[in-house]
Amino acid sequence: MSSARITVSLDKELAEEARQRAGASGISAWVAHAIRRQAERERLRSYLDELQELLGPPDESLVEELEVVYAHLGAEQAPSG
Repeated sequence: MSSARITVSLDKELAEEARQRAGASGISAWVAHAIRRQAERERLRSYLDELQELLGPPDESLVEELEVVYAHLGAEQAPSG
């Protein structure tokens, strides 16, 4: 895979945190991973929006049931609409 150089501007505190968290893997790899995750989330959100448009909103009783399951499994944060 080829790479492209880009320039971004960040608050100093955020840039320092990114450098610290990137560690040995390097800032480029860390930022690339963050961008991939954000793009994946946005694609998923678009897909869910399309499904809701086609099928209507989810059944609230099912949502409540799934929230109980997430809580039981110890999920950090149940997805929210």
